[in-house]
Amino acid sequence: DRLDARVDRLWSRIAPDVKMGTIRDAEFLNWRFLDCPFGPHQAFGLLDGNGELRGLYIARDNWSGPPIEALVEFLVPASDAGAAMRLAQHAVERARRVGQQRVELWVPPWHPHSKLLLGHGFIREDSPFNLCVKIYDPDLKPEWVRENWYYSIGDTDVF
Repeated sequence: DRLDARVDRLWSRIAPDVKMGTIRDAEFLNWRFLDCPFGPHQAFGLLDGNGELRGLYIARDNWSGPPIEALVEFLVPASDAGAAMRLAQHAVERARRVGQQRVELWVPPWHPHSKLLLGHGFIREDSPFNLCVKIYDPDLKPEWVRENWYYSIGDTDVF
């Protein structure tokens, strides 16, 4: 029902690999998703033997019209392919159980999880959504943003 300090510790393991992106700690994720009045979201985590999070995803059923299971956040350290695959498998199994036609998540093409998921049955599709960044710093180049922006469905206002 609520995300706690374990999420903060998970984020502290992910953050060093995020050169540009939103801080995804428990306070933010609770506010953005679990307290969201526009649609129910559910969080699912994979725990290690000590009760610490190896990764988590936040799902929204029936996203954007047809029954799409949107993984609005998919937070797993880049180095933990096993946790990423187990959570993706759980999401697919859960989506089938609750009558969703497909699972959708956004992973930047440069991120290791992109190649991992593509190798395990996920496919890359064009999106009708235009992700954009307003650059105010002349030293920040669009090419750098494209290669370093860590984003997810949760970074949009598509609810």
